[in-house]
Amino acid sequence: MSAEPTRPERPEEDAVFELVAHEIRAPLTVISGYLEILDRPVEEAVRARALAESRRAIGRIDALLEDLLSAASAGEYLSPGERAPVSMAELATDVVTVFSDTGDHPFTLETESPGDVLGDATRLRQVLVNLVGNATAYTPPSARITVGVHRVGDSVIVTVEDEGPGIPEEARDAAFERFERLGADNSAHPGSGLGLYIVRAIVEAHGGSVRAEAGGGGRGAKFVIELPASPGF
Repeated sequence: MSAEPTRPERPEEDAVFELVAHEIRAPLTVISGYLEILDRPVEEAVRARALAESRRAIGRIDALLEDLLSAASAGEYLSPGERAPVSMAELATDVVTVFSDTGDHPFTLETESPGDVLGDATRLRQVLVNLVGNATAYTPPSARITVGVHRVGDSVIVTVEDEGPGIPEEARDAAFERFERLGADNSAHPGSGLGLYIVRAIVEAHGGSVRAEAGGGGRGAKFVIELPASPGF
């Protein structure tokens, strides 16, 4: 029996290019979704939001390319820039609104606290985009996705829970490795296997942790992020 082919090690510079390519897909998906909305008669409020979010997504792509030009390594690229107080509840509301507008899944948003942390809002927003995008990819249409932000002691807990196939317990740690793909049939869920790797790298760079669990009642998957709460809040 022939040995399994191994993926060759790539230099850190190549890793940066791979990460940027992966992250650019998210704002492009937003723009594509809103263009479909604008291609049919819509209320003025929806039209205004579609234009605003599309412009924001274009700005995100521009910022990613700037990061690519200045970063020397994947670790540097994913590290937070200037840190400032960030409300995870506001970020979650923003991300859920975008995915609600452009997708087929119903969402429940549970924000019992502003969830203020000290960090890079752009990077932390990408964490939520990656997790919610992952949930929509693995959850059947019309199945619910729940996003929560809670304050527990000195920590802010952010959760994203879906009703998809879930992740076997023995595979939950490996799910955050680079190029790791969830599920047995990867052809049904195209992607680069970098989304959760990016999530873990950004969260750990902010002094936090992330883990995967079974969803409520053992159904689906639940991702739990724990970040230090911002001092003074």
